[in-house]
Amino acid sequence: MIQYQQEIESAIQALEQWFIQNPFYGYDPFDIKGKSCIIPYQKHALTRKPLNLIFELFPSSVRVAGRVQKQINSKGIALLALANQYRFLSTGLDKYLNTAEDYLQWLTKHRVTKYGGIGWGYPFDWQSNVLIPEGTPSSVVTAFCGEAFLLYRSITKKEDYDIILKEISIFLSEGLNQVKTEKGICFSYTPVDTFTVHNANLFSAWFLVETGFLFRRKEWINIGKKAVEYTLSDQNKDGSFSYSGPPMKNDIIDAFHTGYVLRLLKRISHHFPEEKVINDVISKGMDYYIHSMFTQKNFPKDRNVKKYPVNIHTLNEWIMIFIEFPEYRDKLNIKIQEVLHLLLRKMQYRPGLFAYKAYPLFIIKIPFFRWNQAWTFFALSRLNHMLKDI
Repeated sequence: MIQYQQEIESAIQALEQWFIQNPFYGYDPFDIKGKSCIIPYQKHALTRKPLNLIFELFPSSVRVAGRVQKQINSKGIALLALANQYRFLSTGLDKYLNTAEDYLQWLTKHRVTKYGGIGWGYPFDWQSNVLIPEGTPSSVVTAFCGEAFLLYRSITKKEDYDIILKEISIFLSEGLNQVKTEKGICFSYTPVDTFTVHNANLFSAWFLVETGFLFRRKEWINIGKKAVEYTLSDQNKDGSFSYSGPPMKNDIIDAFHTGYVLRLLKRISHHFPEEKVINDVISKGMDYYIHSMFTQKNFPKDRNVKKYPVNIHTLNEWIMIFIEFPEYRDKLNIKIQEVLHLLLRKMQYRPGLFAYKAYPLFIIKIPFFRWNQAWTFFALSRLNHMLKDI
């Protein structure tokens, strides 16, 4: 790990320069899929899969041809707010906290209130089983924005954004749909769907438990626990978690969504140390994750059944796992060095420019604002802060 410290700092500084040159606006992996001329073809696998392959192989060309405009992505802004706060914690330089405050002010100004409380969504239409219109607040995006406000409160001890935190909790607890089962409830992804996606469910659950304890709101804690119970009950026998739970359960088990699930359960478990079942599920899940999401040669896999592509989001999520699970760092030490090798020496194709995906014979080099750049800035900034503390 030590041998990468200077490379980590250099990459962070190069990313900082990239964001100075490209403030706020950028492309996203899903922006072109939200174009009105493309959406009809996203509804059916026969047309969706070949189109998505073209979008992936020729990301810059298709965006120019499709006249896709660079946009401001709320989740990207939240990641930058988080990254700059960790830079402040690492360096003590006020400029980073000031920059984070600018991002938080942008989020405050651009919040969505349509569904009660406040939330944030993506700046493009999203065709899934239903059409999710641009700007529709999402549980995942909203939780990341909320995390940025929570971290600011923790760092500064200021209560300036408490009303924001409370309004986010109102949206998550009242604005989302709740799929009720015998094992608990599952929060929907957005107010316009009834998807039962484990990571989305737990983002809402974690934030509600966190703010429930912070503001002494038992109703948020209780509803958050019901959502946790839903996901706990759906762990597969081998310790894995499918992307979706019942009634829309599938067999997709991918690396970074599983990482989300484990990290969120870990955060929630801090509030319920006496509840053994959560820790047992986490332990079983981590054992699966470590042994099944790496090859025998410590290469990070995209899915449990697929080695490629190398997804930069997967690499960054492994860094987050390494940070948030200190008790597993000895087991992960060699693996995380391979992750950093890939991230810094393969996915970084020029200083501060990170690729989207890598295949055995080629790399998709477009620097997507949220998916590549902001996530990597956040992950490396947080890792750098951790390394300075040990």
